Amino acid sequence: MVDLLAISKSIGTNFFNLISKSKSSAYNYYCEESCLLFNGKEIRGKDNISSFWESKDNISYKGSGYDAQFIPGSSSWVTVVVLGTVKIDNSAILPFYSSNVVCVNTEERRGFIVN
Repeated sequence: MVDLLAISKSIGTNFFNLISKSKSSAYNYYCEESCLLFNGKEIRGKDNISSFWESKDNISYKGSGYDAQFIPGSSSWVTVVVLGTVKIDNSAILPFYSSNVVCVNTEERRGFIVN
């Protein structure tokens, strides 16, 4: 049995903390079709999103809600949602929402994120 909540919390904790500490690591997370919305601005593509994160001096996340559900008809594809707050540079604390599709391998207890 897959612990879907643990997957969601792991992404919420590990990924967002990683970007806070090593902004260049965002490059390996996103793909060319990825889209980041920030303050109503749409940022598309791996290079543009990575450049956006690298242009920020200080990023601080706090996760407050996590959810994950199998995609109907699948036993390995999971939609993961993370909610929380983010403070970037000198901005006010803002709400954030992240959704990802994760392919999980239940036998090896591993997964990979498909954005």
